[in-house]
Amino acid sequence: MSGSFYALQERVVVGFVEDVRKITDGPMTRMWPWMYRTIAGFAPRPLLTATGGGAPAKPYTAVSYHTGPALGWKDFDPEQPPAWGDPRLGWIMRAMVLESAECVFVPRDSRLFATFCIWLPEHRMIDGSAETEQWELYQNRIFYNSDPFPEPFAFLQSEGYRAYIPHDELVALVETERRAGLLRNSAQRVDASGVNPYAAQELRRLAAFMEYAVADGSALLYHEAAT
Repeated sequence: MSGSFYALQERVVVGFVEDVRKITDGPMTRMWPWMYRTIAGFAPRPLLTATGGGAPAKPYTAVSYHTGPALGWKDFDPEQPPAWGDPRLGWIMRAMVLESAECVFVPRDSRLFATFCIWLPEHRMIDGSAETEQWELYQNRIFYNSDPFPEPFAFLQSEGYRAYIPHDELVALVETERRAGLLRNSAQRVDASGVNPYAAQELRRLAAFMEYAVADGSALLYHEAAT
């Protein structure tokens, strides 16, 4: 499964979390039926296909359908809000945040994690101490990051490889690319080698995506399922 990178507006996410908490565990519980209808009407962004794929077969309020029988989760009640901390609530909050993200980078390289962390050094696509330092930094802060997500973004944490990079730290990561140029320089070397053309394209796309996220004032969320 391919990893995904999301540019998230921290202020918007925090506001969403605060509203959900007020509705489920605060002074606005009377508004749960309204939020229930919002969840029922929520759909992922459509895909550019003849059928417009992406719309769920059942609304997300049908939690049991979307999460499967193994978890044993019941569907949301249209009148009674779930308690704050209910795992079903974390599940739907995560889905709504990620599927409404305005800018998402989904690599065409099915294992960008392995390409960056293993393939680049094995094929000697990294040159010099500055690029090596940048590779180690990106590996530790993005691809092999085990730090818990900060509050109130903990509900976005998932199994597998994952990282949450606040905007200020993302600025610093992008500045290392501007200075050392690992992603773009390695892409040129991959092109010259004539192997793994996807890798060169994906390295450039990642560099451009991170630049965009910085310009947008966004944080970076990374997730890739472990296999």
